[in-house]
Amino acid sequence: ADSQGRKRNYGGGIYLDNASPVIFYCVIKNNHASSWGGGVNSMSSNIEVNYTVFENNTCDSKGGAWYDLSGTPTVVNAVFVNNKATSTGGAVYFKGTTANVYNSTLYNNSGNGTPGGGFYLFEDAVSGYTTTANVYNSILWKTPVTFGGASPSVANFFAYATLLDSNYTTSQVSLTNCIALDPQFVDITN
Repeated sequence: ADSQGRKRNYGGGIYLDNASPVIFYCVIKNNHASSWGGGVNSMSSNIEVNYTVFENNTCDSKGGAWYDLSGTPTVVNAVFVNNKATSTGGAVYFKGTTANVYNSTLYNNSGNGTPGGGFYLFEDAVSGYTTTANVYNSILWKTPVTFGGASPSVANFFAYATLLDSNYTTSQVSLTNCIALDPQFVDITN
């Protein structure tokens, strides 16, 4: 998906509402949304993403590469690189979501707002938004995990056998067999 310079309010590349697609071997690149989800905006959807690259997607609010509301996304062997949100969640913004991420790389994704972050979890127990992310055997580098909402201390981020650029010390983060070690990515063009 490449919006070729066209601006959309939601889901610059793909917009989903109450859908259950499988996105397989795709490149979601150079998309822009003026609100949520520069690359993908999914609402109440059970989306599965396999072997897909999210690159250089932007938005003027939340979820540079992907904004998900009340879904259950599964991500396998994906790459999120150089995605940016003016507000929060450069790579992903999950709200009321239960996400599972396997064997994926999230590198150099950023949000410029407060608290910003590349991997953003929004929690509001009063409104019924419970958010959990389970990340397995992946790399999160230059993609900080941040939390927000009316009750951000309830959001949960669980990482298993994952390489992170920070040893998170908040109660919302649970790390099992994770390491903070530079993956030493190489720019093959230089």
